[in-house]
Amino acid sequence: MNSTLELEYLVRSSPKILFKFLSNPDSLQEWFADKVNKEQNVFSFVWDGEEEQAELLDFKEAEAIRFQWINGERAGASFGFRIEKDDLTGGVALWISDEVPKGKTQEYTLIWNAQIEALMKVLGS
Repeated sequence: MNSTLELEYLVRSSPKILFKFLSNPDSLQEWFADKVNKEQNVFSFVWDGEEEQAELLDFKEAEAIRFQWINGERAGASFGFRIEKDDLTGGVALWISDEVPKGKTQEYTLIWNAQIEALMKVLGS
C-alpha cells in the first residue's frame, strides 16, 4: 500500500527552463539519474548500474509531467512534477507528488531533498 508524498520547493528559474530539466532526458541526467534514455513514452533511468523504467502519463508544457514506474520494486506507483508561478510575486514553485510505500515518507522526503538540491545547483538557483 502506498501513501502520497507532496513536497514544495521554491525555485529561482523560469517555468520553461525548469520544465526542460523535468522532462528532457539529457537535462534529467544532469540531476535526477546517472543516465536517462527515452524511447517513445518510456523513460529509462539508471542509478548505480540499475535500470528502472517509467511510462510518461501526463505532459503539459512548462506546467506538469507525470510518470508511472513500469518495473522495479515500485512498479505501478507514480510520481510527477508540477510548476506553479505566482503572478503577483513572480515566484516559481516546484511541486513533487510521489506515491511512496507506506511508512517511508520521511525516507523519500530526504531522497527528494537531495535530488532537488542537485537540481538547484544545475539551475544555479
